[in-house]
Amino acid sequence: MRQEVYILDVPRLSSLSIIIERKAVLSCRLKIFPSQEIKFSVPRETSSEWIGNYLQSKKNWIAEKLEIFAKTKCYETTEIIRHGMSIRMLGQDMVFSVYKSPKNLVSIENKSINIGVKNASDEQKIKSLFETWWRKQAFAVYKEILDKFYPVIEKHNIKKPNLLVRKMKTLWGSSSPHNGSITINLYLLKAKKPCIEYVILHELVHFLYLHHNQQFYDFLTLYMPDWKDRKKTLDTDVVQGL
Repeated sequence: MRQEVYILDVPRLSSLSIIIERKAVLSCRLKIFPSQEIKFSVPRETSSEWIGNYLQSKKNWIAEKLEIFAKTKCYETTEIIRHGMSIRMLGQDMVFSVYKSPKNLVSIENKSINIGVKNASDEQKIKSLFETWWRKQAFAVYKEILDKFYPVIEKHNIKKPNLLVRKMKTLWGSSSPHNGSITINLYLLKAKKPCIEYVILHELVHFLYLHHNQQFYDFLTLYMPDWKDRKKTLDTDVVQGL
């Protein structure tokens, strides 16, 4: 893979450095990350002129995405949780409501995550309460989706995998057919449900096909014809905040 940098002047923003990745691929993919990093993957022989023209045509789209990420940047981490901050959950912006309470508890109401704590200034306790609650919510959602899609591989005499939920820095999910388990990223719960379904089905299909070969993708497409759209949303629109 060869890399180069393209400087793009974007409306309402300063000049941006876009990393151009020339790869052995058949199509182009423009990705904007929460860190404000921008990568554009193109086939190796794509002309610099075409790259420049394409990026120029995407100026407004790039500006919109960067502005969305800028607005949510301080909210997408759960290292510190304070009243009024927000986080995405199942694709929706949820606002934290932290208040003093005789009992430590976490509840959800409309678009608010309410955290009641005896000492409202104890940030470590607030974080601990939230993470315990979030993990339970994530496991419940992932299990529901796993139960929904397991029949796809059950008919091939595959034992139902154990579900593990962990913080993962670089992956949304992974599978271990040898150990009979799939691991899903704790923060995938930030994504819309169709995106979570894509990740879990993807990992289940690996119990039939270990590698990303044509059989793997044919099988995935059979049971989720729009998986490419779901993956695109996950890759470009979801703020991971990891």
